[in-house]
Amino acid sequence: MHGLSCAKWSHGQRRPAKSLRRRSTSPHDPAFMLYTSGSGGTPKAAVHRHADMLVTRQELSHAVLESAS
Repeated sequence: MHGLSCAKWSHGQRRPAKSLRRRSTSPHDPAFMLYTSGSGGTPKAAVHRHADMLVTRQELSHAVLESAS
């Protein structure tokens, strides 16, 4: 297959944990990644911090509430 490999989804799955451990995070820690479209070249991961979600929520809330009044 010329260097191309394929993984089965089931190989990456594990049994769910009975409980989750809480982890300490800061507003500056990575929370998630969104990938760019690659319009300027190769798509890249844009890392978003936990604090970014607070700013997004605040800005969206203000925009929605202002448009409703």
